[in-house]
Amino acid sequence: MRGRKPKYESRATEFRRRLIVWKQTPKSMRPSLRALAREIGTSHQLLKHYLDGLEEWQYEERHRREEKQAEEIRARAKAENRPMTMRECVAAILTPALLDMIESIRRDAKRGPLKSHQIEELKLFAKQFPEAQQVLANSRAMTKQEEKEACASERAAALTSAALETVERIKPDVERGQVDWRDVERLKYFASKGYSGAKEILEKHPQMVRNATLEKTIEVSQLKIAAASRMLQQNSVDAS
Repeated sequence: MRGRKPKYESRATEFRRRLIVWKQTPKSMRPSLRALAREIGTSHQLLKHYLDGLEEWQYEERHRREEKQAEEIRARAKAENRPMTMRECVAAILTPALLDMIESIRRDAKRGPLKSHQIEELKLFAKQFPEAQQVLANSRAMTKQEEKEACASERAAALTSAALETVERIKPDVERGQVDWRDVERLKYFASKGYSGAKEILEKHPQMVRNATLEKTIEVSQLKIAAASRMLQQNSVDAS
């Protein structure tokens, strides 16, 4: 037998609806959150809890509705044995994807200022989606210096991730003594950028490095010979 929900859970929808109206009311005209809590007969702490999670809940509800609508559209097209119309494709594929993009930007905005391209995307999306308007109203763009520093940080993080992934992927090949010379070149690059894992492998396996250098020289030479041969053949055809 299932127990009854706590009273505050059964009123969750009511709380959220009242908070949505409260947020849409101009600040100069709406009561304080504490006064609203007294009005609807709950605690300020509980109402603040629902307010803090309101944006997340609104996104999840919108996402759930869009997913359900997309499933219904696909099912209807399948039942009628036809491809989806352009309008149906927009509703079932494009709209959910755009909402996901808006949500991704919203999460970034909660962590700090947005990049210029994200602000431009929000302005474009805001013409159709209230969610984008809301994010845009509560966000600010990075300064040029902030954006420059953010891009540098992202590049460094991406390089670190690539270095770690490459080192872990190559380790089994190193143990088997079957490392492609291109991977050795990657290790050299990451070692030159200061990644100790790559440097450690190179220092521990000098013969592997020598073999890779030889393999590279042979393969590059073969490619040059093949290119020269094709050029001679083409010149012969042109001459005839």
